[in-house]
Amino acid sequence: MAGLLNEIHSGMGRVHFVILGIGVNLNMDGKLFSKEIRKVATSLKKEMGRAVSRKGFFQVLLRRLEAWYEIFLKEGAPPILKAWRDRAQIKGRPVRVTSSGETWAGIAVDIDSDGGLILKTEDGQQKRIVTGDVEYDPK
Repeated sequence: MAGLLNEIHSGMGRVHFVILGIGVNLNMDGKLFSKEIRKVATSLKKEMGRAVSRKGFFQVLLRRLEAWYEIFLKEGAPPILKAWRDRAQIKGRPVRVTSSGETWAGIAVDIDSDGGLILKTEDGQQKRIVTGDVEYDPK
């Protein structure tokens, strides 16, 4: 339904800038998705059973981002990480991660304090993943 593209430029213990790209499938019909992703891709329209206002969605998104930014400024990362963990519902679930042409499968152990996914791979090793496409069923 959505994807994020994050880029950070930092050096010498200082963050110079962060770029966050957000893509959301709002009103896509299933037949518009490519055959490769048609079985797993969805849209808000499909999930909600009705079309979604792009303007309304964008307004809400910006308000929510600003609210979370205010929380971060006042309290730091811990409440954001807690909310992320609670909403992701990924702990203990089977996941598949693709990054830089490699794919790993296993069980999600947790999301660490820096936002990295800790994955217990099928061979029993733990791997920390900070970038990639993550697939799992949160239901």
